[in-house]
Amino acid sequence: MKKYVLVLLLFMYALNASSQTGTITGKVTDAKTGEALSFVSVFLANATRGTQTDTTGRFTLSAIKAGQYELVVSMIGYNTFSKQVTVNGDKQEFQVVLDQKNIQLREIRVGPDPNWLRNYEAFKASFLGNSPNAAQCKILNPRSVQVSFENRLLEAYSDEFIVIENKALGYSLKYLLNEFRRDYTTGMIYYEGRVLFEDLPGSKAEKKRWQKNRQDAYYGSAMHFLRTLKQNSSEDEGFAIRRLVRKPNPERPPDSLIKAKLRTFGMLSPAADGDSARAWSAKSGLPRIMQFLEKQPVRSAEVARITDKPGTFALTFNDYLYITYDRKKVPAHNPTPYPLDVAETRPVSIVHLTEPYAFFDANGIVINPRSLIYEGVWTEFVAEMLPNDYEPEPSD
Repeated sequence: MKKYVLVLLLFMYALNASSQTGTITGKVTDAKTGEALSFVSVFLANATRGTQTDTTGRFTLSAIKAGQYELVVSMIGYNTFSKQVTVNGDKQEFQVVLDQKNIQLREIRVGPDPNWLRNYEAFKASFLGNSPNAAQCKILNPRSVQVSFENRLLEAYSDEFIVIENKALGYSLKYLLNEFRRDYTTGMIYYEGRVLFEDLPGSKAEKKRWQKNRQDAYYGSAMHFLRTLKQNSSEDEGFAIRRLVRKPNPERPPDSLIKAKLRTFGMLSPAADGDSARAWSAKSGLPRIMQFLEKQPVRSAEVARITDKPGTFALTFNDYLYITYDRKKVPAHNPTPYPLDVAETRPVSIVHLTEPYAFFDANGIVINPRSLIYEGVWTEFVAEMLPNDYEPEPSD
């Protein structure tokens, strides 16, 4: 009985914390001179709270929804300061000291890069995505993106904010891109940075459309799913969870053996060994991985855990999770992976853990993002991003 009381108390604490707001104040100074720094960008990464320091170096971020955030302080010519903070309806004060950057010489290309535009267009498609929302996104300062392509690896970064206008969701994004990598050999895309969301000005009709589009982006998203997990309400909210098992196909020989056999039979006369060559060619077409879904649904409580840190939760499971959302149809721009023989009409996401636990906060934000790999509709691009402190509003 005591165990259930403890869980209930922790759960109530998380609900109370999520309904509170907090304030962060502070002062920013130069590490060498001790002088106050004015007009420094101060914001909570991936949220809607941002400001600049005044002429005395002071700043205030108010009305912050409870949760885990990264406080970022950035100014050209200085190393970026960042700190993980937990907001629980209180007021916190920080003294931030910025170090000037050591100027590192980079290789200078004499004359314009003839491949920049091609590489930039490839970056933009991989960064923003190819959805209807992406078609309404525009990077206002494209030359802020430093991009290169070599050995089938596309890389990019920015020393200043990339300013993105998202007219689908009604946000202006200021994205400080630390790293972007697209490996065309493996098909993997990884990017990491800090972004500040600001509402675009708009008419009443535009704001109503943005409200609807934001809700469409939210419902069925990873953020929505994780928020329902902490309340043990995933099934009630339209999510269905099943376990997906993936194993190497025992019928498919290793690639090295298949290639060796094909080379061998290719050198023989077709009349003598044509059947063998065709047989090994058929083996090369077999799938490398066999996968199947378990019939028994997985309950939220089987994969979600409460941690000893209030407001922080853990996701843990074996194999893969195959998650469908019953209240939407499959978007045409992001087709579903089909491990079943029957076509799936609902949006599907496949989740794989790279660490024993993925920790997330009350806002449904993963604290250790490298712990999860998404496939399917949760392969999120910037055009679909919502701020961490987003809450769906009731429709008129």
